[in-house]
Amino acid sequence: PTILVVDDNPMDRRWTGRLIERTGRWAARYADSGARAIEEVGLEAPAVVVTDLRMPGMDGLALVQALRRSHPAVPI
Repeated sequence: PTILVVDDNPMDRRWTGRLIERTGRWAARYADSGARAIEEVGLEAPAVVVTDLRMPGMDGLALVQALRRSHPAVPI
C-alpha cells in the first residue's frame, strides 16, 4: 500500500516519506501542494494521505475538505 505525503517543504516531505518507508510495509508517494495531491489521488488512490496544514495556495484543511468530497473513503 502507498501513503501520499503532501508538504510544500521538500526536506519535511522526504523525511516523512523515509519514516514511512523504513517500516518496510508501505511505499511513499509525494505531492508538493494541495492541488498536486488532488491530481495524485485522482490517478491512484493511496491507502492514506498525510498532509501538512500550512501550505501556500491550498492549505491542508482545504485539501482535507476537497478530498472528503471527491474521495471520501481515503483516510487523511
